[in-house]
Amino acid sequence: MGYGLLRSAVHAALVHVGLDPMIGFMHGVRGTKPSLALDLMEEMRAPLVDRLVATMVNRGQLTDAKHTRELPGGAREFTHDGLLVFLDAWAQSRQREWPHRALARKVPAAQVPIIQARLLARHLREPDFPYQPWSSS
Repeated sequence: MGYGLLRSAVHAALVHVGLDPMIGFMHGVRGTKPSLALDLMEEMRAPLVDRLVATMVNRGQLTDAKHTRELPGGAREFTHDGLLVFLDAWAQSRQREWPHRALARKVPAAQVPIIQARLLARHLREPDFPYQPWSSS
């Protein structure tokens, strides 16, 4: 769920800056997969999604019994309550500020995809301008 939300944000950011989200570097062209969006979101997955999910589980904000249900085959899906809890946490996490080395300041998590898309677009249009992947540290 978290990766899907992040992918959507990155996809929209790429389109906004005029890049084709379907043509990537690492993931290559794969039919209907937005390869460039998948490439760009790699640098954001751990701090923006994995950390949120781990924190929610560690704090007991997501519990199997109340927030998920088992599907045939052993997969799990959110219940309505679980979905609301996760989406609320996601919305709050997007307001958290993170350091951004290229800008030399902190930025809200919600702005990281558009900033990185702009930096990538500039690098592709001006190869002498180096692309610096985002890191949360």
